[in-house]
Amino acid sequence: MSKKYKLAFNHNWNGKLFCACFTSVRLRNDEKYQVGRVYQILVNGKDGGDAILTDLRHLKIDQLNDFICLLDAAYNKEDFTKMIRTMYKNIVTNWETQQLSLLLFRRTVVDKKIADTPKTITYKASTKKAV
Repeated sequence: MSKKYKLAFNHNWNGKLFCACFTSVRLRNDEKYQVGRVYQILVNGKDGGDAILTDLRHLKIDQLNDFICLLDAAYNKEDFTKMIRTMYKNIVTNWETQQLSLLLFRRTVVDKKIADTPKTITYKASTKKAV
């Protein structure tokens, strides 16, 4: 049996983990993130089913746009990049050179229930207008 890789979430941003396909923006890690690989989804440490990494794109933080940020987390670019910088503040020393990966996952079982995820979706509404 092959090794099962884990993809952890502390929050179900934009309710995306209820979907058959979803994205995640992570620090680039070519060893960890490989197309075709199956990942166990963990939501606050609990099993959320499996998903296959179907595609990925590499970009820098300044290449993010409202389209990507709103789909991924329901945050506009300004709020999303602040969140990313805060999440990785103890890891990333140079955002000019640091690459991110926009990861596209497809669930292996579409009707998998997300453990202990609220039925209603709440998110921080931004006061900034998406362009």
